[in-house]
Amino acid sequence: MKLRRMVRWLVRLCFLALAVFLIMGGPLPQTVDVSLPWLRRVVPAVSPLVAFSETLSQRQWYLGIFWLVPPLAVLVMAVWRGTWFCRWLCPAGTSYGIASAITRWKKPTILLRRRIAPVLFFAIIFASIFGLPQFLSLDPLSSFGRLAGGVSYTAAWIPGLILPVFLIASLFQPMVWCSQFCPLGYGLGLVQSLVRHPRKTISRERRGILFGLAVGIPVSLVLPKIFRRKTIPILPPGAGDITKFSAACTRCYACVAACPAKIITVRATGGLSELFIPEIDLKAGTQVCTESCNACTLVCPTGAIKQLKLKQKQHIQIARAKVIRENCIAWANGATCMVCDEYCPYSAIDIVYKPEDEFQDIPLPMVNPGRCRGCGYCRAACVSPNPDKAIKILPVEKQKKVRDDAG
Repeated sequence: MKLRRMVRWLVRLCFLALAVFLIMGGPLPQTVDVSLPWLRRVVPAVSPLVAFSETLSQRQWYLGIFWLVPPLAVLVMAVWRGTWFCRWLCPAGTSYGIASAITRWKKPTILLRRRIAPVLFFAIIFASIFGLPQFLSLDPLSSFGRLAGGVSYTAAWIPGLILPVFLIASLFQPMVWCSQFCPLGYGLGLVQSLVRHPRKTISRERRGILFGLAVGIPVSLVLPKIFRRKTIPILPPGAGDITKFSAACTRCYACVAACPAKIITVRATGGLSELFIPEIDLKAGTQVCTESCNACTLVCPTGAIKQLKLKQKQHIQIARAKVIRENCIAWANGATCMVCDEYCPYSAIDIVYKPEDEFQDIPLPMVNPGRCRGCGYCRAACVSPNPDKAIKILPVEKQKKVRDDAG
């Protein structure tokens, strides 16, 4: 028995180290010129709860064959061995196990006797059926992934508190998260029980099903309508619109960590269902969403940000630029400039003239909304002496495809 316990802990610690390596993006030696942003996706993508709930909410198989294999393997393992994944491989469970081991020989304090996991699990499932899996951020693998993605932003610390809070709680009541709260662990145990004793299991779990139904459906229907944010943020390319994105996003912050330009941030603003979502910040005026990068679209484990090839990403409008004429040295002062046109990678700046004006030969910039992607290059390059510059980047309600030949 001692040997088995030692082997189990060795396996758990190895997988914990591997999980840390992956959520950090697989930090490689500087001599190895390889960028592997998709590694950050691996840990949260293993969860069958995330895969199943997001498939329900999006009404489609958002996972390709490659990314379907890990959660399917965990699910098949659950049919055979129940919560074996939790006890041997889950990095969050191992973290709680380390904290719990400290108090193994002490009399534990009971912080919570009633098991909340069934209600959370069925609330996630029923909310997903209505297209808004609001509680999916409680998935333990997504919680573990936040340790790498959200540490740079204060707002991200709030959803990121799940893991450290329950680490501390485990010192008093060992494995309190795994035994009382974890919706993934409950779901894996439920799968095995349903396969072996379907009628008995449904009868035994009917209270959790009813409570989950009572919580999940109202939350999915009401929560998105409470305290809606007045201004729409700029979302990562492939996010679509804020309603679907905020519901599908588990706040794992893989996209935040993967962005090489560090323009994806986290803020504590918006409605209750939109809190702490990743958003793009181009307000500083020096930041841009480069046309040669699609890292954020490669790491999202839930399909909240659709996976886009580089060429596809280059044709997604995430925002729209607008020239502020009173701040523009060409429009306001009649000076030849057009720096914004020189730096725009998408040829989205048109040149116009004012024949009736005294500066009739001066080229004037005007944004072509049909070609503009909202990347921020024009604003970053603007030489206007005004602190607000002469170009404003405005968010769009829904991202759309644009064409290079748009008139």
